[in-house]
Amino acid sequence: MGCLLCKAANQDYRLIFKDSNAFCILNKDPLKKFHLMVLPIRHVESLENLSKDELKSMFDFLHKLESAIKTASGESPIIWMHRGDHPSQPHLHIHIAPSKGDFRMLLSSFENVPYKTEKSKEELLEIRDEIVKFLR
Repeated sequence: MGCLLCKAANQDYRLIFKDSNAFCILNKDPLKKFHLMVLPIRHVESLENLSKDELKSMFDFLHKLESAIKTASGESPIIWMHRGDHPSQPHLHIHIAPSKGDFRMLLSSFENVPYKTEKSKEELLEIRDEIVKFLR
């Protein structure tokens, strides 16, 4: 069957734009109007496997789309990435969609955690030190 998102690069009815490294398509199952996805053309499953050129193309596309979506919808877009343990498809992709809420509100509601919980300097240092151990 192959990767459905690799095939989407050639679906003109969904294609917004494309260059030699990346493409932007309409989401086939949009959460709302103007829900788009930005993907590398090459089948890549994780962020660490993207080339610098693929990253540049993808973020150039997001830069253009942010303004277009805000103008078209009247709402500021939120941007999120699917990769690794949370893929809907095994091809890295970035979603961008207009939203009335901010991402913190959406995530706190979904994860059932407080919207904001200010951490002390000590707690922040502990969290920082914990993650730094795992950086390469």
